Amino acid sequence: PAAVEWAACHRGVVGGVEYRWANYIHLRVADKHQGKGLWGALVGKLKESCDAKVDQGYQCAARDNAAIQRAFKDMPRWSVGPVRALIAAGERTAVDPAVRKASPGDADLVAELINCTHGAQELYFPYTAQSLNARLERAPELYSWDQVWLTENAVVGVWPSGQQTTVIREAAGNVSRSHHGLVLDYGFRPGAEAEFESLLRAWCGWLGVHGHTHLSIFSSEPAIGYGTIARLAGQLEVFDIWTPPVAEPEGAATHGVYVDQVYF
Repeated sequence: PAAVEWAACHRGVVGGVEYRWANYIHLRVADKHQGKGLWGALVGKLKESCDAKVDQGYQCAARDNAAIQRAFKDMPRWSVGPVRALIAAGERTAVDPAVRKASPGDADLVAELINCTHGAQELYFPYTAQSLNARLERAPELYSWDQVWLTENAVVGVWPSGQQTTVIREAAGNVSRSHHGLVLDYGFRPGAEAEFESLLRAWCGWLGVHGHTHLSIFSSEPAIGYGTIARLAGQLEVFDIWTPPVAEPEGAATHGVYVDQVYF
């Protein structure tokens, strides 16, 4: 292929208004085909597919992605953006006995915990027990109730995608390979950040034993739980976000931005 790009459609609330969003992401143009207008052509085709399904679109890009930053230099970017944290997986250690796997009967509790942490964040759409069940039944061979771990006041759900995929990076002649477990859902009640951390550590132990190198989780600097995530992370990747023509709401700088890693 000369170039690829894709879009993921989902609901999200920004500034108190619900929108159907298209997240345009992962543009790649082969070196020998750059500068030929392929990006615009791809976006045009994607919009034809998405326009009937969405109200608005947005774009995220790594802060050090010079090409995208140049292309978007005249568009207002948000003052706060998503942050992807990579936490090293390790050997299995003793797991807090309070940690257990969730079941469909926990749907109300899990939805409550996730909403408690992310409810005020921009681009988040609150869960109900029904929408959570639908998510966890969509592809149960990849991510379902067995991958959602609970304590009394916290929850972390992980898709162990490193069992199917390898992330290969080449830079300055060096090639690295890694296998990531992706945190798709997490949350905790106020005052229960220690329980949240115990779940992250438990997952890192499980992933390390099962051939993974990292646990990947999204947050943003103002968000609840960011301090714990940043402290555990060996690497933080900062992204910028653009939502033309929707302006950044005042609440973003206070509450942060939500990213559903399944759409990233």
